Amino acid sequence: MDKSALLDAMHKGYSELDTLITPLSVGQLTTPGVTGNWSIKDILAHLVGWHRYALTTLQAAEQGKEPVYPVDTSLDYD
Repeated sequence: MDKSALLDAMHKGYSELDTLITPLSVGQLTTPGVTGNWSIKDILAHLVGWHRYALTTLQAAEQGKEPVYPVDTSLDYD
């Protein structure tokens, strides 16, 4: 798979995810129990964290540096 195909697949996946979660209410997004005590919102926040981690790692590798993982205190996990 080349870069263009990978990016297309990623965009398609994000679009499908967006289509699935857009119609959900706040209550549906925040109700625990989807996976253990986690809500859909918790799972999405977890995915965002891992995506940021991967992006930081890849950017550092591209620059030949050690990754620095900042703590983002602006995120609201409530």
